[in-house]
Amino acid sequence: MRATVITSSDEKAVSELVGAFTAPLASAEIKVWNMSSALTEYCTGCEICVREGETKCRASRSVMPVWKSMETSDVIVLAFDVYFAGVPASVQNLFDHLRWASMAHRPRPAMRGKRAVVLCSGDGAKGAAKYAADVLRMWGIGSVRVLVRSGTDAASLTGARLLGLEFAGIDYDVPARVTFAMRRRFAAGRRAHSRDSADTLDGAYWRDNDMLK
Repeated sequence: MRATVITSSDEKAVSELVGAFTAPLASAEIKVWNMSSALTEYCTGCEICVREGETKCRASRSVMPVWKSMETSDVIVLAFDVYFAGVPASVQNLFDHLRWASMAHRPRPAMRGKRAVVLCSGDGAKGAAKYAADVLRMWGIGSVRVLVRSGTDAASLTGARLLGLEFAGIDYDVPARVTFAMRRRFAAGRRAHSRDSADTLDGAYWRDNDMLK
């Protein structure tokens, strides 16, 4: 089993959640990315990644290693602390840089069978965790679990350990079940991209990967 852990910082509450979840995954290959240090160049909304390709982004040398780690993992863990009612800027920066990988543009088929976990702590964590889970689903991930910690609540750490035990027992040779909601989202994307010109990057991608059938 391979897991990619994406964190916003080394905040104690977040580190404890990650530690509790990963403790039962002793045999797993785990790669941790701290967005505060791994991705320091902020997205400017230039849309080069959408129009010309993700490797054309000026921050691609920092962004693509994180994405490749996610794409080749069985589980993606997104862990962050909430400072002001939303995801921290370092995590939002990753979301913005990976806009091209959403169903609105060029979703990777490999993401559909993956599993993801959102671990979140702080005031307003529930809403921020829901938003983060929605972003993961926009990348095509059908199975997303959420655990929210309130302050230093010890019960949440127990919940994270139990969730880690559950994930330790999964057979990752069997892809996660794609929910009806995800199939509906994909169908909406297919309808939208069936009208794209083959000359556009998105249109060519959906056609070349037989995603319009």
